[in-house]
Amino acid sequence: MRDIPAWLGHLAFGLFFTPKGENDKYARRICSSAGVAAFVGQTADKEHWVDVGRCYERFALQATALGIRNGLLNQPVGVRSVRPFAAAIGLTRW
Repeated sequence: MRDIPAWLGHLAFGLFFTPKGENDKYARRICSSAGVAAFVGQTADKEHWVDVGRCYERFALQATALGIRNGLLNQPVGVRSVRPFAAAIGLTRW
């Protein structure tokens, strides 16, 4: 939100987005899905993040071409308190 001062944005973000709230949101989305695909880079660096993004885009385009609805759930695994899904599928290196 570029129309508000940065300090106000940080305050509002901290009030409305909590680790528990974000985890609950992810859990609801995953539980209401027919399936989940996880895209993971070999290492946590910019080159592999770009590769993972490209892989997801190819997947999403092909799924759409086949008439399969899909949506991106981008969990910030770099934030320890908001990554139970990553831990649940064995991604504990980060």
